[in-house]
Amino acid sequence: IAMLLVSRADYTIWIGGSRLIGGIFIVIVTILTATLGYRINGMSGWVSIGSVSFSMRALMLLYLPVFAGILYEFRGSGRWVIAKIIFWMILPALSTFITGDLSAPFTLLILLSETILVFIAVHKDWYGINRKIVYGGFATVFALMITAGAVFIYRLNGYQSARLANWLAHFGIGNRITDDNGINYVNAQLGKAFASSAIIGKSEKAVDIMSNTPGFGSDYVVGSVAATCGLLAVAAIIICTT
Repeated sequence: IAMLLVSRADYTIWIGGSRLIGGIFIVIVTILTATLGYRINGMSGWVSIGSVSFSMRALMLLYLPVFAGILYEFRGSGRWVIAKIIFWMILPALSTFITGDLSAPFTLLILLSETILVFIAVHKDWYGINRKIVYGGFATVFALMITAGAVFIYRLNGYQSARLANWLAHFGIGNRITDDNGINYVNAQLGKAFASSAIIGKSEKAVDIMSNTPGFGSDYVVGSVAATCGLLAVAAIIICTT
């Protein structure tokens, strides 16, 4: 239900106040992470309010639709519009740096998502600037980032390389490990759950698999839906949210 509501929400109501909302959002997330943040199983950035625990990194993803609104507000802002856009782009990374929760993969995901939004805005000619200059500038930045990343990867320890390989596998880069005890345990469990799910209705075997999968009630809700309601219910969710 939450996924359906978010996908159908009218974000145009934020137009005109996106920068204010974005600023307040970043400040609140930064303060909460800095004052209440703690680690769960080695992962930082978790906050508990009452009996509910949630990841501030996941919450930070809500900044993306706000950033889209900011881009819309900057239409016709003049020659310094790119500098303004870059400022709002780096705020999430700056927040995680301040709180000590800086994660290279997560920061790269946010920056890449924001860059795609900027490219769309430039392609629509919202700012009346030379597209080639913008594309060339971002291409140069990413080339430098890739070079720095290559140097970083070269100096990784064995376990760090394994973590990186697992993260890249989520994007279809490299081979995905499907063992039951290694770095891709969750993916292996989800694969088994979907394979064991019924077309319609509940599958006890799939429910048992999902019950032993970390995040089955929050991060991997679709897997739980497949196990308890069937694959047709998952198909309905996909259709309703596209």
